[in-house]
Parts: sequence; structure tokens; C-alpha cells
Amino acid sequence: MDTGNVIALCRSQTGGAGSIVEETMSEITESFVAHHHYPSVDQVAAIRAIVQTMANMADGVCDPLIHLSSLDPGIGKTTAVCAFVRRVVVDPAYDGVGVLFCIRTLDEIENLVRGLQLPSEALSVLTSDARVNALGQSRPDAARVLITTQRRLEMELEGRPFSTASRLFYGGAPRHVRVWDESWLPGRPITVSVYALAGLLQPLSLIHPVLVRSLVGVFDAIRARLEKLGNAGSVVFDMPDFLREGGVNESWLLEQFEPADQPDPVRAELVRERRELLTDILQLSGKQVRIRNDGRYGGAVVDYEETMPTDLAPLLVIDASGRLRVPYADMERRRRIIQRLPEAPKSYRNLRIHVWQRGGGKSSWQSNGDQLVEGICRTIETKPTEDWLIVHHKKDSRVGDVEEKIRRRAKVNPERLHFITWGKHTGINNYSHIGNIILAGTLFMRESHYEGLKRLGAGLPCGGEDVTADQLNQTRLGEFGHDILQALCRGRVRRSDGDACQPCDAYIIASVSSGIPSILPTVFPEAEVVRWSPVPAALSGRPREVYDYVLAWAAFSAPGDELLFRQVRQALGIQPAHFTQLVRHSGLVEELHANGVIRAGGGRYYTKFQLASDVSDAPDGLEQGKDAA
Repeated sequence: MDTGNVIALCRSQTGGAGSIVEETMSEITESFVAHHHYPSVDQVAAIRAIVQTMANMADGVCDPLIHLSSLDPGIGKTTAVCAFVRRVVVDPAYDGVGVLFCIRTLDEIENLVRGLQLPSEALSVLTSDARVNALGQSRPDAARVLITTQRRLEMELEGRPFSTASRLFYGGAPRHVRVWDESWLPGRPITVSVYALAGLLQPLSLIHPVLVRSLVGVFDAIRARLEKLGNAGSVVFDMPDFLREGGVNESWLLEQFEPADQPDPVRAELVRERRELLTDILQLSGKQVRIRNDGRYGGAVVDYEETMPTDLAPLLVIDASGRLRVPYADMERRRRIIQRLPEAPKSYRNLRIHVWQRGGGKSSWQSNGDQLVEGICRTIETKPTEDWLIVHHKKDSRVGDVEEKIRRRAKVNPERLHFITWGKHTGINNYSHIGNIILAGTLFMRESHYEGLKRLGAGLPCGGEDVTADQLNQTRLGEFGHDILQALCRGRVRRSDGDACQPCDAYIIASVSSGIPSILPTVFPEAEVVRWSPVPAALSGRPREVYDYVLAWAAFSAPGDELLFRQVRQALGIQPAHFTQLVRHSGLVEELHANGVIRAGGGRYYTKFQLASDVSDAPDGLEQGKDAA
């Protein structure tokens, strides 16, 4: 559809004058035209659905559900919300209607305040930051619009119904229009590593030795269950009620871990982490939980906590990842609390995604960091006069300082390089002009976290049904998609050109076995996905011989074709025991992954190579089997 027709359609959908929906849509259309933004027919309809939902809330006729809008970044969700709020504030028919915004970060609050363009007396901000609070008036109950953080809302509620949170009221009653920006969950997953639990015993021994003895018993019992469990699945475990049995005063105990009492910031962070861990442990007291083996990270206790009251609904949730994340689908099917608004996925036909099929997690950075930095810098140097945004792991003892390593190695103007860490890859729009984005690895969580997330979304008690391997994998892949979408949309890809994103090049480091290449066409419909191999294979000797032989086979094979280990071993004259060690060689495995070749097997052991496409067709997106037979 051409530009003129799209404008005409936008205006025709506003209908006649007289209702707040029509007035808001008219303002939205004028804003779109002024900014040369021409969304598709379906996108206009989805924007209108957001406005209609807010109008239903203001009129008191909205269904008491979580109303989820999953429009992609850059289509106009925020424009629509701000336009409606401006209308409701000045419309005499809605004098008694208050608006509540729940925002993730303080920076996003400042952006929202600028977007709303409201007089200060109509707005109040409630956070722990006096500077941000000064953006509005000092009396939340007297302001038509109240903005707070999602964390602050939980603190105000403290597990109580929303109808009792009088500090959030307007005109003596709960605010009618409620908007939640980005991820919404009915609570939070709880995972406690047994290693972390053991690390808490020493500082607790000086404070509450009775509790320590109880926790030692728990630790020993969990270790015994983990030995029987092995590497697969999870098992139910009854946590003792050490709060009651040990006479623990929870409030007093948590006060002993107050980070404010620590002048040293490093020490304060340690105390804060211990307090959060202790809070989780106390939350599990006397409950049925799950125990799961987290591989190299040991075992973990899994549960979840409900923190959101049911009477918070109706609530409008605006989350571009809503179409990707499994918890939303679970809440829709199992809890029956999600009402999806019309979806209109953005076209990413102007996005080219370059995939370096190599591990990008922290363990890969620990073992292959120099090679990853070399590949990133060589790529940056292909466009030395353009800006680059690099999303990377936080500095720690395993990955080191990624930003410092890249800045030291890259032979370009340092002002061309911009960096953000995982964890800060959402809600930042300062880099939307940048057309080159590198995801220097991906954010991986432990298996126990994904089980907790699955149980939370579906409302599955730990004493009930198991979470299957397939359910766990789908949850994991949904979270990968969520993180990748949010990270890439910090750059130019968030901007729209009609119904599509603006031209952008994205570079993602992700192995075939992670399953990430397989989900990219779903996350970014119509994007072009190509291989990216910035550094040649650094292999020699027998690993190089195997590598060359397998790649020669792959060059004349189709996705899904298989090559038995026995064939390779016999062709190269390698003894079975030596070949078993070769196919475990981390460098060989990484290089084969980078060329779309994975190890596979019908049972317990790897027995063959398999050719995957650019989007992995390995079962579950993972290598199948364990060690070579």
C-alpha cells in the first residue's frame, strides 16, 4: 500500500468525532504524518486496540484480565498511550479517572515524562530517587497520572490486594487506567543454588547457629537426592519448616544483612546478595519444592512466588516480546488471565543478520575470548567510518572486561564504538541511529531458572506435574528470542520505514547447539540470515584432518544429512579410542558448529555428524547424545 493510502486509512479508522478513542486516533495520525511514519493496515488496527482498551478501563467496562499488546518496537505503542493519557486528563467527562504507569527503570520514567508532555500538577512520580520524583508534584493522590517503578509497586503492595494500596489511589479510589511497560509476570521464579546455600552457612553461624544446623541438614539431603537424580529432570523435595522449628524471627534476621551498614561498596554488594539469597531461602521454608541438577553449577532448589494481586486487573501490558515468551502463552492457556490484543508483526526485510555459529556464553568467553574479540574487531574494521553498538557480558572474573578488550584491539575511532551490557539491553533508545549491532554472546540462565519460569507462568505447583525436557527447551528458546529482540531493538532496527524496520546489519555470536539460529526467522520475520565467519579455523594435526574431511562432505550435502563417525574414522585411519577424544575436542566442535555441523546420536552417545541449515534443524535445537561411542 502506498503512503497516501496508508494515511487515508489511518484517518478513516478514526471514524467520526465525539469519542475519546476517535480524538486520540486523530492525534496519533497527525503525529505519524508529521514524523513520516506510515504503519500498515494491521498495525493501525493494533494501535487502535490499545487506545480502545484504555478507553474501556477509563469507562469502567474493561474485562478484568491482563490485556497484552505485542507490537514490535517503533510501531507507535508509546505514542498511542501518551496521546490517550493527554486526552483523558483534559476531558471533563473523565475528571475522576486516574492513570497508573508501572515502568521498569528510572531512565525510562524520564523518557515517559517527556513523551506525556503534561503539566507538572497533573503528574506525580513515586520512586526512591528524589531527583526523578521532582519531575512531578509531591502529592501522588492529587495527581491524575502516577508513574512508579514495577519494583516499587511490589513494595507498596507487600502481597496485599491492589484495592488496599491507598498510596497509589486517585480521588480516594484505585486508578482506573493501569499500564505496565514491558515484561509482566504474576510473580517471580525462585532458584537457590546449593553452592550458594553452602556459602551462606559461615556468615549465618555467627548470627543464628540453630538455623545453620537446619540448613546443613537440608544441604546434605539435597546432595543425596541429586546423586540419585543424575542429570535429567527434577524431583519433589519437602523443605523443612525451619522458620517455625528453629524459632527464626524473619524480620530480625534480615536486618542483620543490611547493605546500608557497609561503607565499602564491594562489601555492601556482597551483603545485599546474601540478603536476597536469605530472603529466598526463608520463602521456601516448609514448602514442597523441586530439585534440579544445573550441571557444572551443581544443584538448585526451584519454586516460585506469587507477588501480583488478582485485582490489579484490568491491566494493559505493552511488551514487544509477548509473541515470543512462553510464560505469556502459559498464562493464556493455563491461568486464563491473558487477553491478547491484535498482533501485527513488523517486517524485518531490511535487516540482515550475520550469525557466527560459535559459543557466546560466559564459558566460551573464558576459553575463547581472544578469538571472539579478534572476530568482532575484524568485523568492525570493515566499516571503520560507521558507528557500532556492542551488547556484551558484564565484566567479571570469567569473561574479563569485554569493552576494554575491544577498544584496545579495534583500529577505528573509539568514538564510533558504543557499549551496553546484558541486563541494560531493554528500554534504552539512545542508540536508535546506529545501523551496526553486535551481540557479543547471549544471556544464558541456568536450567533451574527456566523451570521456575515455566512453573510460574503456567501456575504449576512443584508438587504437581513434571516440566518436560521439551517444555524446558521451548521456555529457554522463548527467553533467548526475548533477549535478542530487545537487544537488537536498541539500534536502528527499532525505527520504522512504513511497515518494516529501517536498514540494519546485526551480528550475533551463537552456536548451532544453543538453538538460537533456529528461532531468528520467528523473532525477525522476513529478515535475511547469513553466516558470519570473521576468523579462519585455528586447527592443526588430526583435528584439522577431521575438520577438512567433514567440511568437504558438508559442501555436497543437504540439511539433515548424516555422516557416521565410523566412516570418518575409517577414511582417515584413526584408531577408535583416539577418534573418541577427537570428537570431544572443543576447538573442533566449535569450528564445526560455525559451519553448521553438529554431533548427533540416536541414544546415549554421539555416533555421527549432522548438517544443520543456517536455522538449526537439530532436534530441540541441541546436540543429541553425550560422548562418542
